[in-house]
Order: sequence, then C-alpha cells, then structure tokens
Amino acid sequence: MTTSEPLFQTLPDAPTFRAERYTMGLKPTPCTVPRIRILMASISLFTFKKGIMRIGVIQNNVIIRSGNHHLGQNMDKTNPMRHLDKLKIPYEAVFYDGQGLNGLEIAEANGQDPSRVFKTLMTMGKEKCYYCFLVPVTGELDLKKAAASVGEKSVSMLKSDQLLPLMGYVHGGCSPLCTKRAVRITIDETAKDADYMYFSGGKVGCQLKVLVEDLPKMMDFQFADIRKP
Repeated sequence: MTTSEPLFQTLPDAPTFRAERYTMGLKPTPCTVPRIRILMASISLFTFKKGIMRIGVIQNNVIIRSGNHHLGQNMDKTNPMRHLDKLKIPYEAVFYDGQGLNGLEIAEANGQDPSRVFKTLMTMGKEKCYYCFLVPVTGELDLKKAAASVGEKSVSMLKSDQLLPLMGYVHGGCSPLCTKRAVRITIDETAKDADYMYFSGGKVGCQLKVLVEDLPKMMDFQFADIRKP
C-alpha cells in the first residue's frame, strides 16, 4: 500500500480557522479547523470567508462536506450512499459546484490528489452487455484494453441520452454503484495499491471517498490496465 491521505484526513498546509466542535451530550469545545477539514464530531457546522468548504456534517460513519451550498441544499442522500449505509461501510460524501469543470479541475478545486479521483465511464458490448470502467481523471480510457479486460472484441461508450434510461444516472453523475442495469465493473489497476479513491456519488456535484480495501464489500469488480499509455 502506498503512503497517502487516509480517509477523513486533513489536507496538508491548509490555512486554519477557529470553530466550535459539537458532540452529542458534551459541552462545545473550541478547535482549530483547516480550510478543507471536516470536524470529527457528531454534528459540526462552520463557515469560511473564502475557500471551497462551507459546511461539514458528520452523521454516524458518514462525513458530509459541501461547497457552495447551505446545509440541506442539494445534499440529499443518493442511492449509492444508502447502499453504503446499509452495508455499514464508512465513506465521505463531498458536495461541490462542478458545473462546467472537468475532472482535473474538480480535483484541484477540492484540494484532492487527481490520481485518486476516478471518473465512471459506461459502455456497451456487442451483445448489449454493459460495462462500467473507472479510470483516474489524469488519464483516458483505452477502449481496446477495456474490451480485452472483459473478454469483448470491442466496447462503445454509451451516449448521454442513453445513461438515464439504462443506468439511472445523468452525464457527469454516473456512479458504479446502484446502476439500473447490471454492469461488470473494472477499475484501473492504479487504484490497487492506493489507500483510498473518489468516485461519483450518483449525481452531478457529488463524490464519494472510500477506502480501497472496502471496495469488495460494496461491489463486484476487477482491477485491470485500462488506461491509454
């Protein structure tokens, strides 16, 4: 395993602000909060003058942090979140305003390592079998490698207008979890030795951060070399 940011970890060199930590049944205590740090408490609310993070909430094992939203706006739980909740798998939900941004720009805006942020690509094989491929936003999917990894001669990307009726998601908000149609999931092998990864939470402007070691608990998948050189 490589040494990298663990789940729920502070980003390095983030400017700090003062805030109050609220824990159930305990007296609020002052604490120092980095700009993109979420308070490890039952409920934590704080507002920054500048920066991405405006509100952070922790409920059970889930950390929810929002960008340009007030608590409750665009922060309803998605099916992938409910799936992880049911399995009692910890995750971090990151909400942000990503309209018009590509994956690299979103990772930079959220202060994330782009090699750990994965985009979800939905494809179809010759016999109308569906495949989901996850590759880092730093690279591109190699369709030939992708097809070979699932035993197909070729695969083609689903069109934007096919995603909602077939997968239940819209372009920019596809998650490998809870798809409408059954899909075979392949994750680029660069994730194999990582501690954590991000992928879509099932709606535009929502990511889920999970531990790689927890992936087998939430989905059936394989690792393979599917990126372009």
